[in-house]
Amino acid sequence: MDEVRLVQRCVQGEEAAWNELIALHGETVRRAIARTLARGGRASLEETQDVYQSLIAALFEPEHRRLKTFRGDAGLRAWLVAVATRFSLDQLRKLRVRRTSPLQDIPAEERVSPDETLPEIEQLHEALNQLSEQDALVLRLYHFDGISYPLIAKLLGIPLNTLCPRISRAREKLRRILAQSGHYPDEPDVSI
Repeated sequence: MDEVRLVQRCVQGEEAAWNELIALHGETVRRAIARTLARGGRASLEETQDVYQSLIAALFEPEHRRLKTFRGDAGLRAWLVAVATRFSLDQLRKLRVRRTSPLQDIPAEERVSPDETLPEIEQLHEALNQLSEQDALVLRLYHFDGISYPLIAKLLGIPLNTLCPRISRAREKLRRILAQSGHYPDEPDVSI
């Protein structure tokens, strides 16, 4: 499948292309939004759906057409995840929301995915919520969304030689948080 051509068809208003893109990447985008909103203390299904619909409008509606900025030098999935994450962060900033809702306060039916009911995942998300917004973002983009270092650097507008130490420091902070909470041994080779 030629992603650039699919995007061009969407921008031209072809409904079949729109449906194909949503079928391929809609759930990935929704999960990226839900993770970002959960970090900001806004994890309800309704809020996730609202932001998702707003993003879809920003991507596809004729007066917005943010989708036309996709150039194809990154994979479409990675580009959409990065756009969804930035869009969700913008929505949180607009609401002036502080991170105050720990994961255990979110009802189970409103959690992002069934996998997050595992205690280890909950502990990891609690630890990520203790990191700065930038540290958590780079770890989520790399480890959860599978975006490469060069693409993350490009998406965040920072040099690769700045990103690499940032991710390393963020991992080390996460390890310390997990070790202090007793979830993992305090050893330098503990991976996330």
